[in-house]
Amino acid sequence: MISNIFFDRDAKAVAIDLLGKVIRKRHGKDILSAMIIETECYYLEDKGSHA
Repeated sequence: MISNIFFDRDAKAVAIDLLGKVIRKRHGKDILSAMIIETECYYLEDKGSHA
């Protein structure tokens, strides 16, 4: 489990640290998993930012 503090940092650092993390979701009796293999980061002043 990742705490909110993890995300309260520089966007680039968060994007780098998310690489390799595994997301898990329980779906009935099954557990679905996916590894984060790609990230993007945007700062508020970037045109691609939707924040």
